Amino acid sequence: MQHIYLSPHLDDALYSCGGLICQQRKAGEPVTVLNLCAGIPDYANISDFARSYHQRWGDLSNMVEARRAEDEQTLTALGVKVVYLDTLDSIYRTVGGQPAYHDLTALFSSPQPDDASRLPQYWAQQALNLLPANQPARCYAPLAIGGHVDHYLARLAGMELAKRVPEVWFYEDFPHAEDPITLDKVRVELGLDQWHSRTVIIDVQAKINAMLGYGTQTQKIFGTEAGLKQRVRDFTADRARNIQWQEKLRYTLAGSGGRRERTWRKLFGYHAHAERYWSQR
Repeated sequence: MQHIYLSPHLDDALYSCGGLICQQRKAGEPVTVLNLCAGIPDYANISDFARSYHQRWGDLSNMVEARRAEDEQTLTALGVKVVYLDTLDSIYRTVGGQPAYHDLTALFSSPQPDDASRLPQYWAQQALNLLPANQPARCYAPLAIGGHVDHYLARLAGMELAKRVPEVWFYEDFPHAEDPITLDKVRVELGLDQWHSRTVIIDVQAKINAMLGYGTQTQKIFGTEAGLKQRVRDFTADRARNIQWQEKLRYTLAGSGGRRERTWRKLFGYHAHAERYWSQR
């Protein structure tokens, strides 16, 4: 089985699907990550909004090249094939010489018309070009939980692929999916209750080890390495309660978050970790 992951940015595939990717590679199955927004911008002409991101990522003069390097090193170490498209990240894209997405409100709202009409079809075709002839394959795309414009466009690309590929699984965008309200919004928007869900038990330590390869992102998103480990363990344990009785019991008796759950974790630790995927059939 060939596995093709659509990753909007240079970390999304591993952050959201790292457990399953590690599992697939351990089984010897070929995995490719298609990085959608990996183009190199003209650094001299990026917006103040983009510069604010650079400052939080370490303020390197060649930021995208640095992020691509850490992504390639991390994925290659797992035996994953990496493909980079030349589409610019939304924080670098322009319309009529002006930033296409100039602040957080724009970044988490509707895409520009040109992006919506062009990018999903282009990205879907690039994924199709990677599919082997006469060999079973599965594609993975984000649900766009949280509403980031690049994730939303990648979801549309996944929908395009679903018209032509027998298996397309949609993944829960981490860390956006930590907020249940954002998931509920997508659940209503897509009618997820009518979709098929699969919860996959994972080796959470293997996922964490891989995620730590994205050094430019750890402090910005998680604060510290300890924060990353804690949040990944908590989130994946919560997903495991769908199919693992001890985590289900924990949730029933102690809930999610708060003093009772912290006490439970101190006494009993974690029982299982998982990722959840969705498909229309």
